[in-house]
This record gives sequence, C-alpha cells and structure tokens, in this order.
Amino acid sequence: MKQFQIYMAAILMIMSLGMCSPSSEKKVEEAGEAIGRDIQKEKEDAQKELRDLRDNINIRLDEISKKVETAGDNSRRELEDTRDELKDQKVKIEERLEEIEHASDETWDDIQRNARTTAEEVKTKFKELGDRIDTLFKKNS
Repeated sequence: MKQFQIYMAAILMIMSLGMCSPSSEKKVEEAGEAIGRDIQKEKEDAQKELRDLRDNINIRLDEISKKVETAGDNSRRELEDTRDELKDQKVKIEERLEEIEHASDETWDDIQRNARTTAEEVKTKFKELGDRIDTLFKKNS
C-alpha cells in the first residue's frame, strides 16, 4: 500500500510539472528573446560608432593624400607618417567590426568591452593625429 502511494505521488508530481512546464518554458523563451534583442541593439550601436569613426578617418586620409601631392619633402614625410598611423587605427576598427559581426551572445560581453576600448583609444589617437595634421596643413598653406 505504501509503495502504491509513493507511485501515485510520483505520478501526480510528474503530471503537475508537465502542466506548468509550457508556460514556464514560454516565459524563459520570451526573456531570452528580450535579451537577444538587447544584445542585437548593443551590437548595432557599437558597429555604428566604429563605422562613424572609420568614416572620419577616411575623410582625413583623403585630405592627407591631396596635401601629400603638393607638400615639401619634410612635410610630405610627416604627412605620410601620419597617414600610416591613421591607417593603423583604421585596421584596428575594422578588426573590431569583424569581431562584432561574428560575436555570439556568449562572447558579446568581452567583444563589446574590446570594441569600446578600441573606440576610445582610436578617438584619442585620432584627435592627436588630427591636431598634427592641422598643424602640417597650416605649414603648407
């Protein structure tokens, strides 16, 4: 008799778990989708920031290329060095964009942190190089 009661209790427990399981699964799935949408938005925001930065670098690279053609030897070398440094910064951005593109939800936190760090480093370097470029442009005007 006791064994029968244990079996019945187990059957009732399994049945009750089965009844609440679909709604619990649905809640978990909805929460996962909400998190997924947030991660997707974060990825899009990070990509936009890096693309905008890359676009600004491209503009400065075009300006430098035009100035190199008419610059004197010393200024030309400085402009070429600055152009090379900008290209290096652009490569860093493109590497981060590639990482973001292939990031899974599991790796996103690390990749996002790396992308933010790179963006800040490149912004700082871009400002420094921009100041140098402006000075070189004034010397060649």
